[in-house]
Amino acid sequence: MQNFPAVLENISDLRPAHIDYLLQLSKKFKYGDIPLGKLQMGPGKGPIIATSFLENSTRTNHSFAIAIQNLGA
Repeated sequence: MQNFPAVLENISDLRPAHIDYLLQLSKKFKYGDIPLGKLQMGPGKGPIIATSFLENSTRTNHSFAIAIQNLGA
């Protein structure tokens, strides 16, 4: 699936096809069909991970950064 919005600020930024694709992909992760360490989002790239913090929290920010590194992003 291509043509995801470059900036995703709201669920309304996604088309129904995008949501369906994400749900199908999440099922593959849930049932182990795709190991997280093997996910490739582009040629030679690791997974793309986005975070959003609504309140400033250094502890949360660092915890997420460590988790993202452990996933290989």
